[in-house]
Amino acid sequence: MLATREPGSAQEQVGERGLECVIGQRHIVVPLRFVDQLIEYPRAALPLARQGVAGLGVYQGTLLVSLSLGVVRSAAVATKSVLLRGLAPSVTFALEVDQTLSFVDLLPAGAVTIGAAPSEPWLSEMTSSDGRRLSCLDVEALISAYIHRGIGA
Repeated sequence: MLATREPGSAQEQVGERGLECVIGQRHIVVPLRFVDQLIEYPRAALPLARQGVAGLGVYQGTLLVSLSLGVVRSAAVATKSVLLRGLAPSVTFALEVDQTLSFVDLLPAGAVTIGAAPSEPWLSEMTSSDGRRLSCLDVEALISAYIHRGIGA
């Protein structure tokens, strides 16, 4: 799915479009094909849950698993998240974010797995069409990791 830009431009092809989010101190891009909507909901903490599972929430009558790539915040405040498209038929997942910034175009080549965080194999570094290096979220790998741990099986 490549979109072509004007010939002669510095970046002629776009590999994928994403939503740039701030999570903690990091700028992370969520590919648009996995973004259902931006939501806000109350979340109940699950203190004994696996790392990365911030808790459970309810949005428009649907129970969802709230995932966190950063520090899990207090459940007393409303949680801002990106509702992820249905990758697991029995569970709805939302990714907690601190802020959403803008749409960003990623170049088709050059994904490099970030070696500094082996506990987060679902993050890779990619170049945006404006030349910035950003962390890109592999949503399928993230969700698959939780499904194989017993969430949503």
